[in-house]
Amino acid sequence: MPRIRIIPAMIALILTFGVLLGGTYVYRNYDNYSLSQPLSQQVKAIPSVNSVSVDFSTSTPVVTVDLKANADLQTVYGKISNVITRLLSTPVSLIINDHASQSLRHTYDSLIRPIIFTGIAAGDFVSMFRSFHQEVVLSHIQGTITMNGQNIFVSLSQGNKYLYDVIPFTLHNAG
Repeated sequence: MPRIRIIPAMIALILTFGVLLGGTYVYRNYDNYSLSQPLSQQVKAIPSVNSVSVDFSTSTPVVTVDLKANADLQTVYGKISNVITRLLSTPVSLIINDHASQSLRHTYDSLIRPIIFTGIAAGDFVSMFRSFHQEVVLSHIQGTITMNGQNIFVSLSQGNKYLYDVIPFTLHNAG
């Protein structure tokens, strides 16, 4: 007789666990879908955006954006950040895809990026801008560099290949 009571209790426990697990799965997927669709649609509506993908499977959601060539990186990045901030209340990793050639990537990594990090470390942004523009001319590529209070925006292009980078920084007060 006690055996009959254990079997229904075990079945009820397994069914309850299954319903709770299934409900959690549906809730998470519905919640992510209900967030990613409006986010994707609003980011795609920004001029210069080719495509966008949103991944909620990690602890920090990842928004990956593919931009068109010759986009005004600072303006587009600001608009994308505003959409993300308005729709999501959690920190997000924003990745900007580019279409750089190996030579463009090499020029950036070996010549231009050190100029930028030296300028940030020294706090000498005027020299950084000057050196950047000199290196771009010497390397026979087109490039722009802009900045706001939090980021430096670098756009390089050579032929139909282009590279975008957003470098966060903080201003250090002297004294």
